[in-house]
Amino acid sequence: MALKSLKQMLWAKPEASYGVDPLPTGALNAMLVSNVKINPLNATEIERKVLTPNFSNFGKIIADIHATIDFDVEFSPSGALGVAPAYGVLFKGCARSETIVAATSVTYAPIDNLEQSLTFYLNIDGKQRIVRGAKGNVKAKLSPKGDPMLSFSFIGLYGAATDVPIGIATTTNWRAPIGVSPLTTSALIHGFAANIADFSFDLGNKMVYRPLINSETVQFTDRATTGSITLEDTSVAAKDWDSIVRFATLGSFALMHGTVAGSKIQINAPAVQLHGMSSSEADNVEMLQFGMAMQSVAGNDELTIVYL
Repeated sequence: MALKSLKQMLWAKPEASYGVDPLPTGALNAMLVSNVKINPLNATEIERKVLTPNFSNFGKIIADIHATIDFDVEFSPSGALGVAPAYGVLFKGCARSETIVAATSVTYAPIDNLEQSLTFYLNIDGKQRIVRGAKGNVKAKLSPKGDPMLSFSFIGLYGAATDVPIGIATTTNWRAPIGVSPLTTSALIHGFAANIADFSFDLGNKMVYRPLINSETVQFTDRATTGSITLEDTSVAAKDWDSIVRFATLGSFALMHGTVAGSKIQINAPAVQLHGMSSSEADNVEMLQFGMAMQSVAGNDELTIVYL
C-alpha cells in the first residue's frame, strides 16, 4: 500500500542523556512543520577495489550511517508574555539557551557549551523513523507580503524504520504567524530606519557527525552568524552606505515584528558589519543589498531572539 505524503507528523523532545530516546509523544511534543525532508541513511561508502581475472563491480562497504532532517516552521509568537513558543525546543537543539522571565519575555541566545540534543520521531502515514542525538542550525527569512519562516536543519543518529500507527498530535498551543508588513514590522540598521525589502539570517552552526570506536555523536564545532538585507538606496546625506562598507564600520541591527504584548518577536544583533554591497532595482526604485557579518560584543551575543 502506498504511503500518503500529506499524512505525516513530527515530534521533538530534549534528551536528558545524549542519544537516549526521551520518548516524545504526539500529545506533548508535536511540531507543526512543513517541507519535511529526511535522509535516514547518510552513509560513508567505501568502494572495494580488489583484483580478479575479470572486470566487475564488487560493491561498497558501509562504514557508518547517520540521518539528516530538514523542515520549516512558521516564525510565530506564543501569544502570552513569558511563555515560550511551541517550537522553542528546536532553538535549544540549535545551541541556544532559553531564558524565561515570568509574564515578561523569553530570550534565545547563543551558547558554546552544554548544548542540548533532541530526539525526533517522524511518522509518515504509519511508517515511523527515530532520529536521536540530533543537533542543528536554523535560518530565518522575513519579507513584506510574506509570512516569517524558520528553516531548521538537523544531523542525528540513525534509527531503523518501523510500522507504527500515526496516532493523534496535539497542536492547539501553536499560533498562526503575523504577516510581515509596514503595520506589523519595524527595524533599524546602523541606527537608520531604512526601507527594507528583505531580511534573512543564518545562525551558522557547524555540526559534525563523529563515528569513532566506542563513540557516535553529533557535535557543534563552530558558529559564524550571518545575514543579508535588501533596502532602498538613499542619498549620502541620509546614510553613507559606501563609507560603512569601505571602513568596515560596525553598527547594530534591531527588528521588531508584532505590535501586541505577548505577540512580538525582537531580533537583536549588536555588532553588524555590512559587506558585499550590490545594487539593483525594484519597481524602478534603486535598491542595495548587503551581506551581514554578525559579530559578538561580550561573547555569545551576536544574535538574540526575544519574545515580548
